Amino acid sequence: MAVRLFLSSGGQRTVDAADSARLDGPFFIVSRWSPHLNRTETVLTLRSEDVIGAEVLKDGVRIDYIPGRGQART
Repeated sequence: MAVRLFLSSGGQRTVDAADSARLDGPFFIVSRWSPHLNRTETVLTLRSEDVIGAEVLKDGVRIDYIPGRGQART
């Protein structure tokens, strides 16, 4: 699984070692489930205003979309 981030700067970033994303107040948190630790680990934390949204991908196919708070720069 992977998470593709759409950034307000106009760029994209794909985090291959992640399987979920969420808004948490002023932060946008990308994480993954760690079965050997039996818990979720944070992979990346960004300011929520820097993220337009994120797609959770499984085998390259979008299975979820999480909106961020950012807006595209013009």
